[in-house]
Amino acid sequence: MAGRWRAWSYPLILLVLGALRFVNLGFADMQAWDEGLYAVRAISILKFGGWIDQSAHAIDGLYSALHPPLYIWLEALSLKIFGITEFAVRFPSALLAAGTLLIIFAIGKQLAGRDVGFIAALLYGINPFVDFYARQGQFDSALVFFLALAVYLIIIAEKKSSNRFAFLSGLAVGCALMTKLFVGFGIPLAYGIWWVSRSDRFSGDRVKKIVLMLVASLLVAGPWHGYMVIVHGNGNPLWLLRASEMFARVVSGIEGNQKSLEIFYFANQLLVLFPIGLSWFAYGIVRSFRNRNNGDGAIWWLPAVWFLVFFVVFSIMRTKLAFYILPMLVPASLLAGREFRRAMLGEIPKRVLALLIGISLLASVWAASQEWRDAIKLLLGGTPHASLHDTGRWGLIPLYALIAASVVLALLIYRFGLPERLRGMLPYLFLLPLSGFGLYTIGVLDREQYDDGGRELARFVERGGYRDMVVAGFERNPQISYYLGGIDVGWRSDIAFRRVQPPADSALVMPWLTAEAANAPAGALFVVERDRLIRHLKFSTPEILPVGYAVAFQTRRYVAFQIPSAR
Repeated sequence: MAGRWRAWSYPLILLVLGALRFVNLGFADMQAWDEGLYAVRAISILKFGGWIDQSAHAIDGLYSALHPPLYIWLEALSLKIFGITEFAVRFPSALLAAGTLLIIFAIGKQLAGRDVGFIAALLYGINPFVDFYARQGQFDSALVFFLALAVYLIIIAEKKSSNRFAFLSGLAVGCALMTKLFVGFGIPLAYGIWWVSRSDRFSGDRVKKIVLMLVASLLVAGPWHGYMVIVHGNGNPLWLLRASEMFARVVSGIEGNQKSLEIFYFANQLLVLFPIGLSWFAYGIVRSFRNRNNGDGAIWWLPAVWFLVFFVVFSIMRTKLAFYILPMLVPASLLAGREFRRAMLGEIPKRVLALLIGISLLASVWAASQEWRDAIKLLLGGTPHASLHDTGRWGLIPLYALIAASVVLALLIYRFGLPERLRGMLPYLFLLPLSGFGLYTIGVLDREQYDDGGRELARFVERGGYRDMVVAGFERNPQISYYLGGIDVGWRSDIAFRRVQPPADSALVMPWLTAEAANAPAGALFVVERDRLIRHLKFSTPEILPVGYAVAFQTRRYVAFQIPSAR
C-alpha cells in the first residue's frame, strides 16, 4: 500500500510544487536587463517578423540577438496567446522549470528508485535561488530543462543499450544549443569523460552513441548557427566564437562580471545557494568515483561527472554570473538525494552522518545572512570582537547560538547516532523551513520587491502626452525599451527620445545633469535612472535635482523632472 501511495503521490506533489511557479507570475517589474532584453526580442518577432534573426530590431543589434532563439520563439508564442504582459514573458520559463522537477524525479527513479528522485526534485525545486530564475523570462530554466532531459535519455540509452535513445538525447542537446551558445556540448563531453574514466572505456557502442548525440544535436542547432555565420560572419566558421567574445570570457572576463574569488567563486556560491545539499553531494561524488567500475553503482558516476564538467569549466572562465550555477544544481541534487536516502535507511555510519549533518547546519547558518557572513569574515580575519559596534555585537548572538547548537547536535549524533524516526524524516526536516520561505517569497515579497517603477513611468509618460523625452543613464535600459514600446530602439515615432551618458566621475554628475536638463527641449520630460548614473551607486533624488527644476514623478529607480516650457 505504501509503495502504491508513493507511486502517485510523488508526481502529484511535484506537480503542485511546479504549479507554484505560476502564482503571482505577472509581478512588476520586468527586470531591467536580461529579462527585458529578451522580451524585446520576442516582441520584435510579433511586430516585424524575423523569426530566424532578430538583430535588425533587437537592443544593440547582434549584442542581444546573438544567443540562439529557441526560448525567444517560445516567448513570442506565449505573448501571442496571452498578450504582452509580464506573465506571458515568464510563462515558458515557469513551465519548463516545472517540467525539470519531473525530469529530475525520473532520473532519480532510473538510477535508484522513486524515493531518491523525489528527494532530489525537492532539493532542487524548493531552493529559493532556483525558484527565482524559474520565475524570470530568461534562458536559464529552458537550458537546464534540455540539459536534464538529455541526461535522462542517455541514461535510458545506457541501460537499454539503445542507440535510438542516444539519438533522442542528442536532439535534447540540440535544443540546449538552440537556447544558449555552446553550453549544451557539456552533456556529450560529460558522457564521454564518464566512459573514458572507467575500466570498460574502449567501447565501440558508446562511441556510436556519442556520434549519434552530436549528429542529432547538429541537426537541430546547425541550421540556425549556419545561417548566422553566413549572414553575419561572411561564412567564417570561427565568427561565433569571436562575436560572442568567448576567448575574452575565459581569459579576461567581460562586462564587469569578473569576481574577486576567481576560481573559488562557484565553490562559495554552492556554499551560499545550496547549503543543505553541499556536504551530501560532495560525499556522493567521492563514493561515485570509488564505485565507478562496480556494476549498477557505475551509473552514478555520470551525474558526478556532469556536475564536475560544468563546475570546472565555469570556474575557469573569468566571466562569472551567479546563474551559471543552475546547470550544476541538478546533478548536485541527484547525488545529495541519493545520500539522504541512504541516511534514511541507516546505510551511512553515524560518524559520517554526524559530519554531513553538522556541515549542512553550519552551511545553512552561513547562507542565512550576508551580515553574518561579513561578521564571520571579520572575526576570522583577526578583527577584534570589541571593534564591532554594540548593535553588531548584539546582532551576532543568534549567529553564535546557532553555530553552537549545530556543533552540539553534530557531536550528539557522532556519539549516539540519530533516532530512527528522525532519520526517516531527515531531508524533510531541512526542506520544511525552506518551503515556508519560498511560499512567503512567491506570495508576498514578489508583489513589490522587484517593482522599480518602469511600468508606472510608462503610464505617466502616456498620460502626460509628452512628445520629447530625455533619459540619463549609462548603456541601454531594456526595462524602458519594454514598457515604452521600443522607444529607444527606433520602434516609435510619436515621441522624440534621447539617451545621455553620464561622466564616469561621480563628482561631475551634478553639474552634468544641470547642463543636460538646461539643454533639453522645452516641455520635455527629463528622466534620470538614479541607479545607472554610476555603476553600482544609487543616487537619492535631492542629490540629482537640477537647480530650478521640480520633481514630476519618482519611483524606487526613476526620477523625472518636468522641463519648463519657458526658460
